[in-house]
Amino acid sequence: MPPVPSLAPTKPLATVADLAAAVRAYRLLQPEQLDKLPRLLERFTDPRGLAAELLKRGWLTAFQINKLFVGQGADLLVDSYVLLQRLAEGGMGQVYRARHIKLNCIRALKIIRKELLNNPVVVGRFRREIEVSSQLDHPNVVHTYDAGETPEGLYIALEYVEGVDLGRLVSQSGPLDVVTACGCIRQAALALQHAHEKGLIHRDIKPQNLMLTPGGVIKLLDLGLALFNQDDRDILSEARPQLTQLGVIVGTVDFMAPEQARNAHGVDIRADLYSLGCTFYALLMGKPPFATGTPAERL
Repeated sequence: MPPVPSLAPTKPLATVADLAAAVRAYRLLQPEQLDKLPRLLERFTDPRGLAAELLKRGWLTAFQINKLFVGQGADLLVDSYVLLQRLAEGGMGQVYRARHIKLNCIRALKIIRKELLNNPVVVGRFRREIEVSSQLDHPNVVHTYDAGETPEGLYIALEYVEGVDLGRLVSQSGPLDVVTACGCIRQAALALQHAHEKGLIHRDIKPQNLMLTPGGVIKLLDLGLALFNQDDRDILSEARPQLTQLGVIVGTVDFMAPEQARNAHGVDIRADLYSLGCTFYALLMGKPPFATGTPAERL
């Protein structure tokens, strides 16, 4: 991919021509949209008015427009992908909805945090996550399509899943009926079985990491805390030793097996099964099995 010209961070988009130039430079529009852009430029004299029209048409997202107007358009390009929207943020990095420029397909792009790039343990762990997740091929596991390294860091391109996570579903609509909950847990168990056969322990099974698609399919999400074998040392212990000293645990307390709190890098398949059982309870009852008390008491 040829180098992308960058806008100075303090340079405002003063004219519609500035906005049009930025949109072209950062490959934010598809070819047919670029063909129609000159006619739009004739209708607007204010770049914010043009931006509002591009947003209304669905050609740009609010996330992209905000980046452009603060002079950070170059951040929207990651290798062969254009970032569309930030979906989530976690300890290792951010997840974005992104479009592949040439293939014109939507992916979920997970990008490692810049401040962690100098930590060899974090980078090594992320690369192992890429390698192992790419070996998972199951209808109930989010698929890995691509990965790469840019001057800005590492990324992994995952299947973008439309739907709602089970945590949000229960929060918004109340507990699930028995038949629906059993169907969701059955699919999650199949995903975990496949992962365990590949030597992967998830360590963060909870309703929020199970996505329900409009077609009724469960997708297992977020391998960011996954452990690849019992001898693997924990990423948080290595990358942020001060957290370990303070007693920070890996996972989510409400769904975590007690042995995981004591030794997060020594757990096996049984910890995931415990978490899956807690998840089943939460789907049926609308709350975790141990919802009150201190973290130690809930464990």
